[in-house]
Amino acid sequence: MRERKEIQKVLLECSRGGEMISPDTAISIALQDVARELSEKLEEIAGERTAFSLVVFNSDPKAPVNYISNCKRSEVATAFEELLA
Repeated sequence: MRERKEIQKVLLECSRGGEMISPDTAISIALQDVARELSEKLEEIAGERTAFSLVVFNSDPKAPVNYISNCKRSEVATAFEELLA
C-alpha cells in the first residue's frame, strides 16, 4: 500500500481551488491500493486467488457508495444476490 505521505500528496494534487477534496473522493482514490493489498493478503492466506468485493459507504443516504472488486461486475452482483437471499 502507498505510504501515508504519498497518499496525502495524491489527495493534495487532486484538490480543487485550494480546497481539499471530499472524503468520499479521497476514499475512491485510495481504494485501488486497498484492493491490491487485500487481494495479495487473501491470496497469501488462501494459497490461491480469492475473489472479493469491498463496499464502502457512510450513514448519509445521499452520499455515494464506493466499491472495488477483483472480479467481474456480474460476479459481484450474483454474490450480493446470494448474500441477500
